[in-house]
Amino acid sequence: MSRKYVLIIWLAVSLILFSCSRVSNQEFYVVKNEGSYESYWDESYQNLFILNLAFNHSPELELTQSDIESIELLPHTDLVKIEKFSIEENPPQGNLKQKALFVNLLSQKTGRHTFKQIAFHTKDGEKVLDLGNINVTVHKGVFSGIMPLGQNIGVFPESIPLEILPRNDNDYPVIIKGILVENPYITYDKDDIKIVVNNKEVPLPADGVKLNPKEEIPLTVYWKVTFPPNQIVNIEARPLLISEHDGVTEYADIPNMIFRNDFKLPGK
Repeated sequence: MSRKYVLIIWLAVSLILFSCSRVSNQEFYVVKNEGSYESYWDESYQNLFILNLAFNHSPELELTQSDIESIELLPHTDLVKIEKFSIEENPPQGNLKQKALFVNLLSQKTGRHTFKQIAFHTKDGEKVLDLGNINVTVHKGVFSGIMPLGQNIGVFPESIPLEILPRNDNDYPVIIKGILVENPYITYDKDDIKIVVNNKEVPLPADGVKLNPKEEIPLTVYWKVTFPPNQIVNIEARPLLISEHDGVTEYADIPNMIFRNDFKLPGK
């Protein structure tokens, strides 16, 4: 074999190795999750809720909504189904770009399930990434007709209380009983749930508080969110407001609270 052909083969091999090296050095991963999502369902009602996820990737990787044909949450379950997903640009994280990934899920039956991976399907194939733990619990029940208006919605780098303003949109009174959320990194007890009565903050009574039609009441949960040490993690809570009418427990969606320790608030 002539030196000319040896040189051509060497150059071809070098280009292949260089290309492989570039691909292997590209980063693409999902911010680790420790999320808890409470939902509800019965034969006459399905509940829609959203996962607020984030993934980081190398700038040279083009990952937009149009690049991703579909996604899957793994392991599979028939507890919920994906209604749709959307992707938006987040502020960069160091040398990496970050995208927000919103996944709309619809309850299908009661039960519990933990998603641990996500599969991205593109025209070039499938990429499966670790999620952490996305814990979904679907309770038996229906919507209460209470509107728990969120007072502090957003993404927070540190623990802050949950503040809502439940309003009774029914034409009959209901009893507000408390909230429902289970997350190992979010702790509170019954005395941490406060309501405002006569301009004074007091603990929510053990038997609840009556809310008349069109009436609203400020409610605050002084929970404590603790990040696991030495980890960047997305802790998302999707609680439910528990109420009672004619002895039947009902639920209302509380806006998601998201805690993520890969950024700081301005001025801190």
